[in-house]
Amino acid sequence: MYARRFILSLFAVASTLNLAIGQEILNHTKEHYSTEDGRLYWPADLPIYIFIASTPEASDSRRLKPEIAEHGDPLFLDTEGINWIRSNWAINNETMESVRPQVEVKYPVWRDGLAPITSIQFNTAERSTAADNPFYGPGLKVSATSEDGGSGVQATYVSVDGNAYQQYTDTLALEKNARHVLRVYSVDYVGNVEEPQEFVFDVDVTPPVTAHALDGEYTRNILSTRAQITLSSQDPASGISRIYYAIDSGQMRPYRSSIPFQTLPDGNHVLRYYSVDRVGNAEPVKEYPFYLDRNPPEVVATIIGDQYQNRGRVFISDRTTVELSADDNHSGVRSMVYSVDGGEEKDYIEPFPLKKSEGNHVVTFYAVDRVGNGFRGEFKEEYGGRQSLSLDMEAPKVSYAFGGSQFDSRDTTFITSKTEIRLTANDGDSGVKQIGYKINGGQGQVYGDPFTVDDEGFYMIDFFSTDFVNNRNTLDFFFVVDNTGPEIESIFSAEPIGTITLNDKPAPLQVFASGLTLYL
Repeated sequence: MYARRFILSLFAVASTLNLAIGQEILNHTKEHYSTEDGRLYWPADLPIYIFIASTPEASDSRRLKPEIAEHGDPLFLDTEGINWIRSNWAINNETMESVRPQVEVKYPVWRDGLAPITSIQFNTAERSTAADNPFYGPGLKVSATSEDGGSGVQATYVSVDGNAYQQYTDTLALEKNARHVLRVYSVDYVGNVEEPQEFVFDVDVTPPVTAHALDGEYTRNILSTRAQITLSSQDPASGISRIYYAIDSGQMRPYRSSIPFQTLPDGNHVLRYYSVDRVGNAEPVKEYPFYLDRNPPEVVATIIGDQYQNRGRVFISDRTTVELSADDNHSGVRSMVYSVDGGEEKDYIEPFPLKKSEGNHVVTFYAVDRVGNGFRGEFKEEYGGRQSLSLDMEAPKVSYAFGGSQFDSRDTTFITSKTEIRLTANDGDSGVKQIGYKINGGQGQVYGDPFTVDDEGFYMIDFFSTDFVNNRNTLDFFFVVDNTGPEIESIFSAEPIGTITLNDKPAPLQVFASGLTLYL
């Protein structure tokens, strides 16, 4: 029995696909592929033509045609995965008899009509999806993995930011601060091309920028407890995740609305702050040194001019002025006003007198520094233990008197050297400070006790008195000192008629007739 071997050959007509998305993908030819273990993979859309030959070289091959030409010429594999080309039963190559038991002869061909599936991994960077496109932080590494259930992945191709596709070989490092468009696809060994996938994302490697703002009462970097510090941050890319702050050596804490610093002690402080965006970019810590001024100005009230304190009261004259001085060792004094006896407040410019009226007066004042710390005070205990100022506008009342022998004749007073001259002064307000006098324009003397004048003659006394706020009153008067008694004259009504000498008398005595009259 003559037997002839037939060799079945499958031939394919290559087809080429040219796909494009954004930029063109590479050209990939559809072709069959045999693995090392002999598996034959055939593209699903690649036609099959069957030839038969009697030698392995297929030099005498003849093309087979199906019974129904429109169904098998060319032939397309109908099942994904393994397909079979078969004859009924196997023949023993030696005996040319059917193999017993009968065995069907099958030629496997694997249809591969499915493209690989590629997945992208974004690694080693923080990710934010708060915006329309995802954001990634610094250190981004992009890797691709592909799977194919048929002939296997031949290669993966990537395009970054519109550049031509390149074969993927290693992890991509994307450090540029920008929006990126990554396109990727894979192709298997029979030329099935995956539909390119597009990934749009942003890389943000720039930290936010944070600033502080002040509101309320402050000047330069000196703040009052009524000031406010607010923080604001900007990040044009991924956006702000959190703002942190700390004061002095305190720990960083999340910022919410405003910074509570009003409980800090008076003095120098440092605000530290920074922001972090949604992908972990942290800006360098910023510092804002400031001084918290909790203390109002110090005010000193001073009486300038006439003044005297007695019986818990301070007496002043209408020449006296009140000086106010305010000092603030940090922000400085912004303004100071004063009021006398509850009257209209006036800006303090220079020392001022009190009202020209007798009696007690109260000075109130208010000083405020440049950050709004105010001090209101009165001219009282803090300023020398006094409640008010008593204005003394009247000079002492002065008078004089003589103690001892005196005789007034018309406008002249006659006294002796033993007569005391008494000077007096009375002052119902601040009191008498001094009495002084001059005799006949001579040197002034301080009056203490009553005095006398020894020598006879005419005298003019000028004297004055001052009170303790230097109100002064003067008075003058005159008198005559007379220390010599009167001379007595005797006159007889008749001439003497003789003399008589007596032993006990040194001189003779006159003798008159009876009836004599003596006139003195």
